[in-house]
Amino acid sequence: MTKTDHEKALVVFSGGLDSAVALFWAKKRYKTVETISFDYGQKHALELECAAVLAEKAEVSHRTVKSAISVETGLTARNQQVTDARSAFVPGRNLLFLVLSAQVAYVEGFKAVVTGFGAIEPGALGYPDTRPERVGPFCSALDLGINEEATVEYRHPFASYTKAQVVREAAALDCLDELQWTHTCFKGQYPPCGTCPACKLRADGFYWVGRQDPLLDPNNERSKKGPFLLKKGQKRGPTSKKSG
Repeated sequence: MTKTDHEKALVVFSGGLDSAVALFWAKKRYKTVETISFDYGQKHALELECAAVLAEKAEVSHRTVKSAISVETGLTARNQQVTDARSAFVPGRNLLFLVLSAQVAYVEGFKAVVTGFGAIEPGALGYPDTRPERVGPFCSALDLGINEEATVEYRHPFASYTKAQVVREAAALDCLDELQWTHTCFKGQYPPCGTCPACKLRADGFYWVGRQDPLLDPNNERSKKGPFLLKKGQKRGPTSKKSG
């Protein structure tokens, strides 16, 4: 596959499985790829550490941006638990991430914003702000609100994928092993709890593909590091390396 030399892509990067595969998808298609993560007060902040570590391993520049969420849900409130998709939903969270990413793309000359939005299937979390029929019009309005002409391409390569299809894509991109550095568990645990909605959806994806989740391999490189991925004093971003 020939990379588009004159374009660079910004990947909206949570540190989770879908956005990790989106990162490697983008690296196959763009000469320069960078990642952006958002610290919105999520209880499972381990995902931000995962994002920083995985970006370094993928040799891309990474930044973490503080963003304000004005409501409390199971993902942000210390006195609430995530029990189902409804309690995990943060209204407009992903739309906010798109707005902030679009600002960076406009100022810094990115030609594409790439997300890992996907996993639409029975039993999936199914957030309304990741569904293609809703995200598409929002991105169109967003780009027109920033530019007189649409200049940024919004790519959601897994928008119609099931979790199993995302895992298959990871295998095709030869990045399955890198998924050991991702985080999914809503409880912010490592090893993951295996019982929250996100853990169950991830497990189903690997089950239907017939693959072992590298995150659960007791002999992988991550298992030797334990729950803390970053060295003492190391920040979650930015990092200095860029893809080429």
